[in-house]
Amino acid sequence: MEFPAANTSLKMSGKKKSQAWSFDVILAVIIFVGAFFIFYFLLKPQTENTVDVLRDDAEFIAREILSEASPINVVENGVINETKLEQLVGNYSKLKSRVRVLNDFCIYLEDQRGNVVYLKSGVSGVGSPKINISSVPCK
Repeated sequence: MEFPAANTSLKMSGKKKSQAWSFDVILAVIIFVGAFFIFYFLLKPQTENTVDVLRDDAEFIAREILSEASPINVVENGVINETKLEQLVGNYSKLKSRVRVLNDFCIYLEDQRGNVVYLKSGVSGVGSPKINISSVPCK
């Protein structure tokens, strides 16, 4: 009769080891998954522009166009100076360095109804040709 009692104690000690091993595996998996997500979010490139950054850039460019002290000022006494505006057309890299913003932009004009006013024949605006205004590249 002593033999079955000894056999039962062996089975119980085996279960404890098995339970401890599975807890270690679960803990290791949780740590691995947590480390993966931490590295993913820390090393993920932040290339997406937020709406706030784009809005700030647009407001800055609008202030520069209207400011009399700005090198890209095209408005004098509430009227657009066409000569100054034409000087901006065609040299986007120089304009971008003057404005000092990182994102691409396009300066274009609209009438009271929201229609695009072309600056010249085929020129919808001043800025990056990557941007389309009414399906026409800004150039």
